[in-house]
Amino acid sequence: MCDLKKVGIISIVMMIIGQIAWTLETIVDMAHYANPAYFGVWSKLMMPTAGAPPTEFFIVSVVVSLIGWAIFACAYSVFGGAIKAKNELEKGVKFGGWIFLLATLPGSLSMYMLFNLPAMLLVSWTIVGLVLNLVAGVLAVKVMK
Repeated sequence: MCDLKKVGIISIVMMIIGQIAWTLETIVDMAHYANPAYFGVWSKLMMPTAGAPPTEFFIVSVVVSLIGWAIFACAYSVFGGAIKAKNELEKGVKFGGWIFLLATLPGSLSMYMLFNLPAMLLVSWTIVGLVLNLVAGVLAVKVMK
């Protein structure tokens, strides 16, 4: 059902793009991450002690990212044919937009309700999630055709 080679390509490319995007987001929002008031909300994997995350966090982050983007790519291979669009760009943006609306946005809203995090940090995460979903949608259309 899923072309594993194409899924792998999408997963690796999006993992790289995602790591860059999340690194830039972290730089922009560093004040939130470094604020001692929020140290208690970070996982022990991310912040076992005050300071930068350990290498293990980045390894797990890469693995989780690859899995997530593989699921995204497989979802496109299954449901992409149902999306009507005039061109590849529109089709990719529509698919990425739907994934954002179905997964990223509800997740962000849930985090706002459940966790003691600054609202602006959640806004940043939501924006990065939107951009990554749209880029991944366009990439999936290009690679899976």
